[in-house]
Amino acid sequence: MPKVPLPLVLGRGLVARVAADAHGSRAGAWAWCNSLGYAGRQGAAAERAVVPAGQLYHVPGGADPLAVVAMAHPAATAYLVTFGRLLPGETVLVAGGGGNVGGALIELTAAAGARNLTTAAAADVGRCRGLGAA
Repeated sequence: MPKVPLPLVLGRGLVARVAADAHGSRAGAWAWCNSLGYAGRQGAAAERAVVPAGQLYHVPGGADPLAVVAMAHPAATAYLVTFGRLLPGETVLVAGGGGNVGGALIELTAAAGARNLTTAAAADVGRCRGLGAA
């Protein structure tokens, strides 16, 4: 069984105000991160979290911070479409298309011109088809 540091703080994504000026981030500015809670890092479900500077992203001025983090985490995960060099006409399998990340992946693969096969609960089939799943 893997060793888990205690106390353990769960959670990958966060949106919060920066507590102190550091590495180009200004105190009071809104920022987001989606890479906590794994690889030995404590998670984001805490009053305060330490985020490595290279994994902290600024929320654009005028953007709703909650909308940014709700969209950014699944879109960043689904951005693998670009890294995988998906081509039009290729077929992609999305496991769990009814979820937030799976839904974003369906939309991105459909926009790239790929045929999308998706697994989902029966209640989510209509939503998945509406997003572009075959």
